[in-house]
Amino acid sequence: MEPTFVKKPAFLVVGTPYFGKNEHGEIPQMWNVFNSRYGEIKEITDPTVCYGICSSMDETGAFEYVAAAPVNKIDELPEGMVARMVSEQEYAVFIHAGALDTLGKTYDSIYQGWLPNSGYEFVPAAHDFELYDQDFKFGDPDSKMYIYIPVRLKS
Repeated sequence: MEPTFVKKPAFLVVGTPYFGKNEHGEIPQMWNVFNSRYGEIKEITDPTVCYGICSSMDETGAFEYVAAAPVNKIDELPEGMVARMVSEQEYAVFIHAGALDTLGKTYDSIYQGWLPNSGYEFVPAAHDFELYDQDFKFGDPDSKMYIYIPVRLKS
């Protein structure tokens, strides 16, 4: 599994948050909430794209995940939603192909396989994220989504 590398400019998102370890499939359930409330988000810059924005894990293994849409600005934040600014960053971009039930294996391949054996290290202060665009087809074996991992060259 070899990534492509991109430098992505900073961007702003609004969405529904989850904080925890996703031990009981809370993130897919939260996406259902996000999808049902998508129309409440104003100033969406690209209606063909959604993001899953992740923060670094804390010492317990819990992390924040925000199912989100990109926005130009925030005039009003829908109740129960949050805004996050993703800073400009260099990313290693991986493709996850197929159903979402194997997404954990893709993440394991990245973090346990590729990253420790690469010349790169994870940037802990940055967000990693999933990008869902027109290539994503829920439940379709031909579906693709993109995983952006913030990296820098090892020193």
